[in-house]
Amino acid sequence: MRWKDEHIRNILAVLREDARMKSNKMARLLRMPQSTLHDRMKSHVSPYVDKSTVLLNFSKLGLSSRAHVVVKLEKGAKEEGISYLVKHPNVNTVQRINNGFDLLFEVVFPQLRDMERFFDDLENKFKIKTRMVHYIIEDYKREGFMAGIDSLKMIDFL
Repeated sequence: MRWKDEHIRNILAVLREDARMKSNKMARLLRMPQSTLHDRMKSHVSPYVDKSTVLLNFSKLGLSSRAHVVVKLEKGAKEEGISYLVKHPNVNTVQRINNGFDLLFEVVFPQLRDMERFFDDLENKFKIKTRMVHYIIEDYKREGFMAGIDSLKMIDFL
């Protein structure tokens, strides 16, 4: 998809980098009047924004055990498994995937033993054919795609 308006693309890139930036600072950075920025944000940018949110530092909150999990469920257990994961408070994201697996989800727990109890409960509740757990040791980059105007230079389809 090609962007019809380069300004919209740049506004989105600045928002990805720092969504809390004051509008007067953003207008200066983008070299446009603040009123124009406001109008474009209201009418053109909002359809591209699903949700404004905060990225938490889980370890500083005492949630030091995180993992990405891929599972292959029995055919009859998929919808029920998805519903369970989406509602579970320790599940951060749930995504449908391919290549021999059904779901990819991220879990966050205070301690590893809590996570292992969750996996045991999951195995008991649902018919899981295959499960792979990848424990997250350290984040090097989070939510960096399209974050900042400089990042757009590397993305040729925008």
